[in-house]
Amino acid sequence: MARLAERCLPILRWLPNYQRKWLAADAVAGLSVWALLVPQSLAYASLVGVPVQYGLYTAFAALIAYPLFGTSRHLVEGPSATVGAVSFAVVTPLVGSAAMGTSQAVGYTAALALAIAALYLILGLLRTGWVSTFLSKAVMAGFILGFSIGIIIDQSSKLFGLEAASGSYAEGLWETLGNLPDTSLTTLAVAAVRSSCSWSCATGCPDGRGHCS
Repeated sequence: MARLAERCLPILRWLPNYQRKWLAADAVAGLSVWALLVPQSLAYASLVGVPVQYGLYTAFAALIAYPLFGTSRHLVEGPSATVGAVSFAVVTPLVGSAAMGTSQAVGYTAALALAIAALYLILGLLRTGWVSTFLSKAVMAGFILGFSIGIIIDQSSKLFGLEAASGSYAEGLWETLGNLPDTSLTTLAVAAVRSSCSWSCATGCPDGRGHCS
């Protein structure tokens, strides 16, 4: 029974062996994750199509749940642009584009997340992770690239401090380009500084991927 409990709740296995000297480093790591996760969660909530505060709710829930059920010491929990875009694409036809970003989309988005979580749980219990070996890397790369382009177009209006564009990606891009004379210089300056910092970190770190050691 104890072995089954440890298998379901890995925290029962590693917490009794936790050493006090690790606390300082773990606190620094926690603060680093917090500094990244808060603005990231707010931004991704708008990408998913729900009010921004729900990004914080889900982020904290994941950070509390993973130590209980997770097994990796190095994995960082956080939102995913690809998953967020898929969720937005699924929920939009159900509630209408005008309702996205409001509380009307919250219930559908939460229901979709819970349904996928239940499906993942079932797949995990059935040990079906081997299925992923049959997914073509080229197909996955194209899928992610397509969503990346859509995300860039969808978020470009926010980069310039403009009202969110409506319609398809092509229509949204055209509308954003037409509204460029109304760009908020303050918003653009903040976005430029933030992008410069990200680029500097990505190019200045030893591995070239923003993973400074």
